[in-house]
Amino acid sequence: MATQYTAGLTTGQVLTAATMNQIGAAWETFNPTVSSQTGTITTVTASGRYAQIQKNVIFRFSVSITNKGTGAGALYLTLPLTAQSAYGSGVAGATGSFSEWTSVGFTGTTNLLNSTTQLALLKYDWTTPIVNGTISGFAIYEAA
Repeated sequence: MATQYTAGLTTGQVLTAATMNQIGAAWETFNPTVSSQTGTITTVTASGRYAQIQKNVIFRFSVSITNKGTGAGALYLTLPLTAQSAYGSGVAGATGSFSEWTSVGFTGTTNLLNSTTQLALLKYDWTTPIVNGTISGFAIYEAA
C-alpha cells in the first residue's frame, strides 16, 4: 500500500515528484567517487543510495577494494548532495559508521572533516581503513 501524505494538503491535491523526493518518499541511487588521503587506490568500485528528508540526508554505501595500491590515510567518498558548510573545524558535520567485513574485520566512523563534498572514513583508532576488502556503512548529514 502506498504511503499517504496529508499534512497541509487539500482534498485531491497532487504532490510533485520533486516534493515527494524532498520529504523522503524515494531512495535514489548514487555511485560515489572513491579516493585516498595519500597515494592511489589501484582498483575500487563503489555504490550507494540516499534519501533526503527536508535537509537531512541519509547515505548508505558499499566500497569494494580489490587492489589498494599505495592508498593510505582516510578513505574519501563523494557525497550525493552538498553538505551544510557552517560546521567550523572538527568532525561534527556528519555522523555514521562502517565496517569492513570480508578481509580484516574492523569498524570505523564517517566524518565530513571540514568538507561539504566528501565523506572521510577512518577506523575506530583513526588509522587507515584502506585494505583489500569490502566496506559498508552509512552517514547522516545536513544538506546545504
